Amino acid sequence: MGFLWWLAAATAAVAASLETHVPPVPSCINGSHPQPPDQMCASFCNGQCAFLGRNDTGRPEVLDLYRVTPANATSPANKNFGDALGDLEFYFYIRSGEGGKFLRGDNIVGRFSVKVDGLWGPYLKCNPRGDVTNTSEPDDNFLCDYACLDPPCPPLVHNSSEACSCPGTHREHETVGREHNPLGGVPVPLSLRPTIPPLPSGYLNCTEAVVKYECDYAASVDECVACIGRHNVTLRACGDDASVQGAACRVDTTNYTECIHAVETLTSCTRPTNVASYRECFACAYRALGTSTEWRDSHCPFLAIEDFCLSGMSEWWPYKPLLLEGDWYSLPAEGECRAEPEAAIAAAKQEMGCSWTASLVKFVNETCITDRVDKVVMSRNSACFDGCPDTDAVCWQECYFTGLAGNATAGLEPMTADTLQQLWVSSFQAESDGGCPTLIPPHHTGE
Repeated sequence: MGFLWWLAAATAAVAASLETHVPPVPSCINGSHPQPPDQMCASFCNGQCAFLGRNDTGRPEVLDLYRVTPANATSPANKNFGDALGDLEFYFYIRSGEGGKFLRGDNIVGRFSVKVDGLWGPYLKCNPRGDVTNTSEPDDNFLCDYACLDPPCPPLVHNSSEACSCPGTHREHETVGREHNPLGGVPVPLSLRPTIPPLPSGYLNCTEAVVKYECDYAASVDECVACIGRHNVTLRACGDDASVQGAACRVDTTNYTECIHAVETLTSCTRPTNVASYRECFACAYRALGTSTEWRDSHCPFLAIEDFCLSGMSEWWPYKPLLLEGDWYSLPAEGECRAEPEAAIAAAKQEMGCSWTASLVKFVNETCITDRVDKVVMSRNSACFDGCPDTDAVCWQECYFTGLAGNATAGLEPMTADTLQQLWVSSFQAESDGGCPTLIPPHHTGE
């Protein structure tokens, strides 16, 4: 009887919220007087605010989300998703040579209808901790956390405006996370980036590895060095020099703008006097900063060098920026509503600790979608591909990303987000309407 009374009251509360259009809790991140991170996170962890954008209502809504996944890992729990544009950006990210290391090649794409409570939390990275090719219970291999590129995931130790650790309530693992595509748009393909030149000092290579494997999330320099030891690639980059490891572990990203400016002030790698291209800038800055004690003592990350050189892309590179403005989402298992309370999902959150539920709409073969996208991209730059038929060649990558993102010199406009989104979404229509064939994975359970 008590539960029925509570459910009726919760439903009435949600209905009242819908009528007044007032979020049930204030925004943690968009107030007129922003709180310090620790104070803001205390409010978030206690359920007193949510990561609401300026146009968010804080009320339940239904999202159309997609996920590229191996055919034996089809549960939505502890997984990352994207809207149509977000998943397209992820596909281009993989095609550029990065990301999706656990995707084996026999991938499928799922479209899900996801009901969320609207009380957004911070975005978490969800990745497999073991061999995702195992066909027994592969979905149990996935974990979500802030620094979860290679589970088990180290705990967050520094609260910020984008991340909160809630050791008492675990609310960050009970909320649906959302983030504007952290890549910032279509990336520069790895094959088109410059090769990092040999360095007289191991600091920059070590810093690169520390940031890549997110060892800088560790609570102390000692824990960061221990994190280095858990990654053989990182350890090779850092060597056995404790001073190099310690300096790399003191990387400071809090003053990132100043770090980018420091690249310019500490080097002669400025445009257009001394370098003529992005690659020359990158190599020039690495050589100069590899022996700079001022740079080492600044504890700036190597990424500032790349971003400094990327800032000249409009002068050096034929690509125009292609920003699809997609969103990425995390659905932590602890937040799944296993017994959905229908209209009371938001009000039930405090009592039941749930924030989302998902229903499968359709699985299709990944190649059915990507072949359609690639065909349109390649048709925009067909002459280039005629002169470079080898798909493993650097020129093929350049032809592809020029067709996608445009070429200012040639007057080729970038593809529009609407065109790309339509290619993606239409693939999930009924096969009779031109969509891809429905795929039923052998290990999928649930709706």
